[in-house]
Amino acid sequence: GVLIVLSTIDWHVSVTLGIYAVLCLLCLFYGRSWVTPFWEATRQRAADLYSFFEEYLAGTEDLRSSGAGDYTLRALFQLSHNRLVVDVRAGMRDLLFWLLYNGLYMVGQLIAFAFAYWLFTDNAITTGTAFLIIWYNDRLLRPLDEITTQMQNAQKAMAGINRVLALATTTSHV
Repeated sequence: GVLIVLSTIDWHVSVTLGIYAVLCLLCLFYGRSWVTPFWEATRQRAADLYSFFEEYLAGTEDLRSSGAGDYTLRALFQLSHNRLVVDVRAGMRDLLFWLLYNGLYMVGQLIAFAFAYWLFTDNAITTGTAFLIIWYNDRLLRPLDEITTQMQNAQKAMAGINRVLALATTTSHV
């Protein structure tokens, strides 16, 4: 709808922003595949830590009687450290994904401002129409924000699904 309205102002604006929107979607989908493996690693480290809790908390009496408290604490600290490192890496990739979206948004706004300036200086449009170009461009880019948020949630969900699929294909050696 926005592209149709923009085409009534100038077809160059509509075509350029349409191509830009498609390129943004492609970049965001590529970015999703770049982040998901890090969330998979986070899920794996969380599973390792929780299985450690389950195993060692069930055997607390045995640990105390054998004097393995220090060993258990070192193992807990190591697993916690491993999880923290992977969580920070995944968070950094998530932040880079968010920065990708913001960078794409700024490029879109620059395109709209450039077209508005170019058409305004050629006396092809009025100030109000220049404002409308920028405002409609913002309306075009707002769904990208929602898509980005949904994709960040989808990355975490895909990591969980991939983890479940990996567990389902694991063969038992018992």
